[in-house]
Amino acid sequence: MAILVGCHEDSKVPEKQSIVVAPVEMLRENGNGWFQDLTINAHATSGLAVYRSVLTNNAFFTGESLEITAEGDIVISFNQPGDHQYAPADPVTIQIHAETNVSRLWRTVLRPYLADPLWLPRDVYDAGHAMMMPVLAAHDRQRSDWQHDLREHYRRFMSDRAALDSGLLNRLQYLNTFAVFLSLSTGTNSDNEIRDQVEYLTAEWHRAWFLPAWQWGRTPFPGGMPERIAWKLTTPNPSLTYYRAIIDEEEFGLAIASSLIVARRKLGMADDPDMIAALAWAGTIYRDEMVAHPDGGIIFQPGVYRDHRDYQYAGHQVLAPSLPPSPVDGIGPDTSHSHRTLVFLRQHTMAAQLLGQDATVFIRTARGFAQRFRCLLNERTLNGRRFWSTVNYTSGHDGLYRYRYVTTSESGYGPGELSGTMTLGWWGGNADGGLADFYGDMLTTFPLSEAAIRLYVGPNTTRVRHPMMTWPTFFNNGFAELLVRLASGQRAGRRLVSTNG
Repeated sequence: MAILVGCHEDSKVPEKQSIVVAPVEMLRENGNGWFQDLTINAHATSGLAVYRSVLTNNAFFTGESLEITAEGDIVISFNQPGDHQYAPADPVTIQIHAETNVSRLWRTVLRPYLADPLWLPRDVYDAGHAMMMPVLAAHDRQRSDWQHDLREHYRRFMSDRAALDSGLLNRLQYLNTFAVFLSLSTGTNSDNEIRDQVEYLTAEWHRAWFLPAWQWGRTPFPGGMPERIAWKLTTPNPSLTYYRAIIDEEEFGLAIASSLIVARRKLGMADDPDMIAALAWAGTIYRDEMVAHPDGGIIFQPGVYRDHRDYQYAGHQVLAPSLPPSPVDGIGPDTSHSHRTLVFLRQHTMAAQLLGQDATVFIRTARGFAQRFRCLLNERTLNGRRFWSTVNYTSGHDGLYRYRYVTTSESGYGPGELSGTMTLGWWGGNADGGLADFYGDMLTTFPLSEAAIRLYVGPNTTRVRHPMMTWPTFFNNGFAELLVRLASGQRAGRRLVSTNG
């Protein structure tokens, strides 16, 4: 009798099969700030069902639809175990990258910008404004990659610090972003690099703070900014109103002192008594110089700039040749320079709280100042496109500013033409101000309409600027959108309604 050895007569070798996955491009957010669910086409040559699983924790499948919960690399495995006819297919693993719009803009706009020597004369003024929201956001969002980009920029600066622009205000503006970065950085007593940077900034601050301080209509104050501030706060009726104005140099000097108080404390360094005194001056200024406005919120030193050349034509609403002066009683500071106030208040709040002092004056002022900002907003629509604008003055006036000023080709800013400054995002840099919702709504107006850009650019400036910061390019190249996203917390917000008028 014949004996069968091996397989039965009806046995077959399993057929081979393979898995085919359609190409998937980098994932990006939709216009509403969320990732679209994604269907990834995958099939087995056998026609059997393909099983898929996500190997990272930032996405999951619902049926065949991939739902993304966070940006970053997503690793997906595809399997087909086979059956009585087909052998198991070789697994296929793919990696796709989901990138938020804010990360894309940081990568394509800000990273190249930070690679340049922004401390040199052409760029230092703008850098002191454009870098603030990135510095704050890198900390607030705990983005180590963003912090790395900024750290590398400041390292390059430290190796070339002798080239920092010599103008006092420009220096202070740029160094303020550095001081804020250091105050937010995690450092220890053994971190020699951060200690060296803080020591450098401390020396620079002392030099600027006690440099003989110029003043309109008189010889400089030999005791520097503290003596000048003391004179302004104790001279209620100078011959010209603006003689007692707290100016940019003083505001930046006070803010740097507060951030260095924080940085030095974190590093276990000794408190600097001059910086502690500067914080006290800041408290006095915001306690005594802020005034409630009848329409809501508070304004800083109303009427102090009435006699100043930049404000002399605030009573005019239309640009025209040979206008006569038209000063306005009680005029508030312009909304362009005022956009920095909320970040300054954040710096002072941090310092006061770290020292165990009462920070109420700074917190209350931030809330009142933000409330005032909401009163200055106008929602406009032209040709079906929405955009936001502000009036020119924090008192609510919207007359001319800097009429025939040298850097505006001697034309000046007409009503609403200071609005472009709010795209720098500083109004959203203080949580006590609560303006992230406004920036969330502003985000929905991007890309900006031609009408919005024309208004934001205004007469433009004759200053030579970094190519990425030149207006109107700044409003089209993603830079303005990035700063608005950072100020908004990235997500597009609900529709706001203007409270002005």
